[in-house]
Amino acid sequence: MMSFTTKTAYVVITMIVFIAQSLPVPAATGASSIDNQQNPVPIQYFGLHMQNAREEWPKVRFGSWRLWDANVSWRDLEPQPGQWRFEKLDQYVALAQQNHVELVLPLGVTPAWAAKRPLEPSAYGPGNASEPKNFSDWEEYVEAVARRYRKKIKYYEFWNGVNLKKYYTGNIATLVDLQKRTYAILKENDPGCVLVSASVSTEHADYAGWLDRYLAAGGGEYADIIGIHFYSTNNPPEAIVERMHTVRTVLRRYGADKKPLWNTEMGWWIENTDGTPTPTWIDPKAWTKLDANTAAAYVARSLVLGRSTGLDRYFWYSWDHAGVGLVEPRARKIKDAGLAYGKVVNWLEGAEFLGCRNEQDLWICSLKKNSRRKWILWTTQSAARDWVIPKELNVVSIETLLGIAKTTDARKISVGSQPVLMSE
Repeated sequence: MMSFTTKTAYVVITMIVFIAQSLPVPAATGASSIDNQQNPVPIQYFGLHMQNAREEWPKVRFGSWRLWDANVSWRDLEPQPGQWRFEKLDQYVALAQQNHVELVLPLGVTPAWAAKRPLEPSAYGPGNASEPKNFSDWEEYVEAVARRYRKKIKYYEFWNGVNLKKYYTGNIATLVDLQKRTYAILKENDPGCVLVSASVSTEHADYAGWLDRYLAAGGGEYADIIGIHFYSTNNPPEAIVERMHTVRTVLRRYGADKKPLWNTEMGWWIENTDGTPTPTWIDPKAWTKLDANTAAAYVARSLVLGRSTGLDRYFWYSWDHAGVGLVEPRARKIKDAGLAYGKVVNWLEGAEFLGCRNEQDLWICSLKKNSRRKWILWTTQSAARDWVIPKELNVVSIETLLGIAKTTDARKISVGSQPVLMSE
């Protein structure tokens, strides 16, 4: 993981003046602002991963579902040559339709029988990170999926965490060749489908260099959407500002900045209180474990900053995972982080972002919803601070992240690490 400080992030952000509708906070030395999308936030922006979707549907509203670690990868669908197992994916498609969410199906995880290096270790099993020995096997897999789920699955993603050896061990030239073939097959069999690029993870120290080499080889040409895993496992949510700047810089170099940008995977290690042990793959040196209050703050801030920096979709990993989940694995009780996710959906869905500004570790994001101006505030410091509401604002209600809306006559509020919402 690269080191990060809040001050470093502000240096790389382009300084802009808040647009007319945004919060009238006086400029100050060291202040910074970030642009964002003004289009209303759709429910599809809010994405999730799920481990046990068939047993328990999430208790929050969301609009997108990425089928990673859902046992529907290539090795699951075709465990032996020509032996197809579509039952589970059929169930997921039915669940998605029933609950009005859009599916994203990642393509990849090579079965050992098809792998070029079948004995090579990977995150899931021997050969699973290898490219196929015969591209014809891959092409048959992609065609079978595209035909079966034509007009049922709109979004596909080409390979997961491609710059991490535990997920892909081939070279970039081979990857792009495979992606080119995938793009052609998908479009031929389902012209209305959309392909997300191979997802590059910021867990890799040289993620920017890897993304540059991938795009230079043509990776962006055979994708409709760019996918990045904006993991920040040892850093606060504000790290996404610097990383977004880095990614955008690389994308502009190859004209790929005009494509939608998705955060196809992101999460933090969240403590459990029901006795569930931490999964062995979580390295305490690489992941900071968050308590309930901090986890709620991080989830909310990352969702807000993700949209404000220009993300079109944000997929939390995952709703019910034992290490990074938003519910207690055994007790099945929703965590404060899960409640925070649901609250931010209510705050942001249908809202137009007008900009986010930081001054002396106080973040202020301005938006408009139902013709009313609203402001989301938080501090990156551990201690809360008082903030005087400018006289120009007609604030009539304040809503805390885990509380309820209340009217106010006061001109001063306490702002902590968990965001609060002010409404006129």
